[in-house]
Amino acid sequence: MEKRMNFTQFMFPNGRKVSTDIEVPPEIEKKASELASYGWSFEIEIFPETQVVNMDCCDVEEPIANELCTNGPDVPKHVEKLVERAHQAWLTLSKPKAVGNRAGAGARARDREYADSR
Repeated sequence: MEKRMNFTQFMFPNGRKVSTDIEVPPEIEKKASELASYGWSFEIEIFPETQVVNMDCCDVEEPIANELCTNGPDVPKHVEKLVERAHQAWLTLSKPKAVGNRAGAGARARDREYADSR
């Protein structure tokens, strides 16, 4: 039976935050929940002009894992890859707590980079 994990989704064009869930296998949800219990957050945004999906597992400093893919039916597979890589990185780093609780810092930095490139 599938479980649900939560992402903060950043909506274009203004970066408004929306809480969204995606169905994942139970073992993926367990790893995502473990990361979240240490303050790590999952973020997702879709760039409408290119249909690229950017997903991060991050804290106030930077992502510990990132996944890019094309928007479509393969997104759930990439969510699983993101969680697996984030969990492995977290274990490798000896299970640190996230620095702050900053949902949105990565997206705000990307928004600034995008604005600067215009």
